[in-house]
Amino acid sequence: MKLSITILTLLVSLQIYGQGSTFFKTIGKKNLHYLEFSNNYVKVYKMGSYFDKAGSGSAIILTDTLIFTKENEFKGKQYSLFKNETHYTLLADNGKKYETEPENDLNKINSELNNAYCLKSYFDISDKLNKEFSLYHYTFRNGYYAWEKKPNKTISHDKFIEQIDKEIVIIYDSISSKQASLAKTTNFITANVRQANYSVLKDSIITLPIDYRPQSGYFDKSVYQMSKANPEYFYKLLQDFPTSKKFIYFAVDQDKELIKQLKQVQGYDDFKKDFFKEYKYGKTMPYRIIGTYAIIAGLLTWLIIAQP
Repeated sequence: MKLSITILTLLVSLQIYGQGSTFFKTIGKKNLHYLEFSNNYVKVYKMGSYFDKAGSGSAIILTDTLIFTKENEFKGKQYSLFKNETHYTLLADNGKKYETEPENDLNKINSELNNAYCLKSYFDISDKLNKEFSLYHYTFRNGYYAWEKKPNKTISHDKFIEQIDKEIVIIYDSISSKQASLAKTTNFITANVRQANYSVLKDSIITLPIDYRPQSGYFDKSVYQMSKANPEYFYKLLQDFPTSKKFIYFAVDQDKELIKQLKQVQGYDDFKKDFFKEYKYGKTMPYRIIGTYAIIAGLLTWLIIAQP
């Protein structure tokens, strides 16, 4: 009876003082967990860390909601919490026990939880956009940059979640709308490359962003498809996009069979000479290295490491 009164007193005090919730943390340097007491349940956050060249930050490895089941005990799917004479003991489903103590620094807790949620939200939207639009790359590292710009990092975690969720929706809607339009144009070029004349294809490709393949591959793919369908188009594109010749080179220089066909095109001697000089001596290699590096960097998965 005494112990259940202690728990009840703790929960009632949260409402009296208007805090809404209070926090405990596991004792020790390893496997940090935060426990959020809120009315009739306890939410457990198992914490970790993200590490990347762009920065590092907090990570929430998993969460579990524990419901008051009987005297002195809360139980969830992965954890149970027991109250004894002096403190709470957290028991994981793998048998590990963690003693706990109150954590009164709410700014510290909110900052860590908010940081983790911000990063994970940006990592998730990066995965989603990159899967939906294979010719576009949205870097997960935007999460680190977005966090640094947050004016109030210590607001309550619930309010922060609302803000980030709205922010992510706006970002997704804006980017997906633009990328869908670019993908539609590229698909049009690909589908009509053998029957449409050059001027029609040019009017479409001129609307595409010119960038290295991992960042935006619409122009790259369109150049390749046009050159493959009619090798003369390769030289016409060099004529019409004189400041983008490296990007045009980069679009075709992995296809050896196409390179042979480009040699057989009549005319365009100056363009042909410049291209094959670059191709022979590998002067496009720095661009290929940049592109390969960007692909690898973009596909690297953020790393979660449990706190030591």
